[in-house]
Amino acid sequence: MQAERGYAPAELGESRIPTVRREAVWPAVAVEVSRAYARRAVFVLAGLVVLAVAVRVFLAWRIETPWIMVDEVIYSDLAKSFADTGEFLIRGIPYGTISIVYPALIAPAWLTHSMDATYGIAKTLNAVIMSLAAVPVYFWARRLVSPPLSLLAAVLTLLLPAFVYAGTLMTENAFLPAFVLAAFATALALERPTLWAQGFALCACALATGVRLQGVVLFAVIALATGVKVLLDIRAGAGRPATLVRAYAPMLGTLTALTLGYVAVKLAQGASLSSGLGAYAVVTDRSYSLGEGARWALHHAAELSLAVGVVPLAALAVLAGLALVRGLPGPAERAFVAVSASALVLVVIQVGVYASRFSLRIEERNMIGLEPLLLIALVVWLGRGLPRPRVITAVAAAGSAALLMIIPLNSLINQAILSDTFAFAPLVRLKELLSGDVDELRWIVVFGGFDAALAFLFLPRRIAVILLPLFVAAYFAFVTNVVQGQVADYSSRVRGNVPGHASWIDERIGSDADAAYLFGAASPEFSNEAAVLWQLEFWNRSVDGIYDLGLANPAGPEDRASIDPATGRVVSSSPELAQARYVIADRALALAARPLQTVGGVVLYAVRPPLRATSALEGVAPDSWMGSEAGYDRYVTRGGRPGTLTVSVSRDAWGGTDKPARVVIEVGPLEPGPDGLPRIARVTARQTWTVHSLTSRTFYLPTPTPPFRAEIEIAPTFSPADYGRPDTRQLGAQVAFQFAPIP
Repeated sequence: MQAERGYAPAELGESRIPTVRREAVWPAVAVEVSRAYARRAVFVLAGLVVLAVAVRVFLAWRIETPWIMVDEVIYSDLAKSFADTGEFLIRGIPYGTISIVYPALIAPAWLTHSMDATYGIAKTLNAVIMSLAAVPVYFWARRLVSPPLSLLAAVLTLLLPAFVYAGTLMTENAFLPAFVLAAFATALALERPTLWAQGFALCACALATGVRLQGVVLFAVIALATGVKVLLDIRAGAGRPATLVRAYAPMLGTLTALTLGYVAVKLAQGASLSSGLGAYAVVTDRSYSLGEGARWALHHAAELSLAVGVVPLAALAVLAGLALVRGLPGPAERAFVAVSASALVLVVIQVGVYASRFSLRIEERNMIGLEPLLLIALVVWLGRGLPRPRVITAVAAAGSAALLMIIPLNSLINQAILSDTFAFAPLVRLKELLSGDVDELRWIVVFGGFDAALAFLFLPRRIAVILLPLFVAAYFAFVTNVVQGQVADYSSRVRGNVPGHASWIDERIGSDADAAYLFGAASPEFSNEAAVLWQLEFWNRSVDGIYDLGLANPAGPEDRASIDPATGRVVSSSPELAQARYVIADRALALAARPLQTVGGVVLYAVRPPLRATSALEGVAPDSWMGSEAGYDRYVTRGGRPGTLTVSVSRDAWGGTDKPARVVIEVGPLEPGPDGLPRIARVTARQTWTVHSLTSRTFYLPTPTPPFRAEIEIAPTFSPADYGRPDTRQLGAQVAFQFAPIP
């Protein structure tokens, strides 16, 4: 067996083992270079970061509006609140711990007066913050490989599809660099356990947690990685167990003290331990299935392999296998493997268990911090001469590819993945090209994965060292191109929810005014009112105070409101609504106020207290089609007089197959039912009819004094989709109501 030349002290530094004799699977590579050479590499890194920022800003500006809802509205509200008041509030209300660091980072964008400028500046800040992830990647890789390979790791990181998030107001923009920094700091503390390094690791983990509470897993990574590092040190003969553990006592002791201190504070407060998680406390209050958690964790590991193109995961597996079987020669390598493997295991389990209970989909965006670590593993494997011990490499490559076989493509590949799982975006398009053939799609994915594994195993080293990074870079560029196009298209469609200029409310009343939004007036089965609200809330700073009428939940903190059926008064426990000068509502709810402007079915009113509704329409779509049931409530009439309600019922717009339906119209006094919803107290007028295709009829029904209610029932309904049309709704007829009081 041929022995390998050992590491020279000049190559590895004083802290590394000067001489190691092992099987020739881990050739020595000089990582020490001249200061001038290292300085030039840093300048190149800075240029790469600047270039990446410019490209990402250009791409981010193609995203027209926030589209990951309601997350982007929440983070924009936090940033706006911090810029205005120095507090982190959502809709003016404390909302528990969500994120502190990220909203503070983008808050300067809200110091401008134009929301167009604010949105552009926020996305530019995103591109800058996220691109900084390349810096810890480079300096971590520099402790392991030469400057060119370290720059390769930085370049591959900057090519990650996850950078499409730079066009969104999401914590991913700050969490990616914060996670990588925390992982690097932990590895540095394990490599050189000085007090400074250990303190830096703890602070970096705290920073990542401040960006997103998911970062709390990094403290567990510290504990697990320390144990793994000690085991790898013992395997490499680097010292006695007690001595090795003692070196990390300050970091582990501080971590233990912080944990016990947190528990003591919560016990003293009489609060649950999960209360410190704020809005995420619900995560710990649920029960989890061990089997389901394990299954979803496996699915997430498989998707992670797909996300990085198989090869980087196989590279980390080879390094971990070598560390366990043969031992690694230097503390930097052992620290890297300990941190990367520990982070991989804990984050995949964390995200998989969460998904098994809450989202039931692959949450790649919660794992993107792992991807740069896998890319560093790839360049370390390349820098060490592509070691390929037969059994370890075969298991690593085949296992990384075989994971793709367990992804449930039939249930997970759909348009809903766009915000969470970028690696699936090309598969959605491919599935469409294959006419929905999931089996063929699965074979394409599996064959692609095993092709990458075969290249990892058998490409000659001189070719593989060039082609494998090029393959990964090209794969990232391809996925990014697909995702960027789909996101831009989707955001454009979301932007279409608000016709015209999105900031029309601010333009009409000024951004310093306060306009209350009455949510829930439109019928949820036909309306996209929530999407309209979120767009208007983001683009108009004057939208202040959301009042839920109880028909739907707009997500996020809001005040409740209701309509008094006897008087039409809109009442709320919040005094701000009673004092509101401006109110916004869907046109389905008519207010006794002066309408200032109507855009896309939303009406802005100038109000004089008390706020009252004159009428409300339910169960009718914006194009006037109803389903099986619709209602019209009238709260106020001129002089409180009765009158005549004109009801138009029509299928003139439907010339397809005739499906006759019975129409029943009833009118009577309005009263609240046991569920609080309006109902007819007693029927005072009734009309019936049978509607056919291309027919219409107008009914005139006498009404009692207000408040009164009219109800229409149509059965059976029909769906245009059953007759080859794109409309999938169940439709009854088009209806319209008009009231005229008795003179």
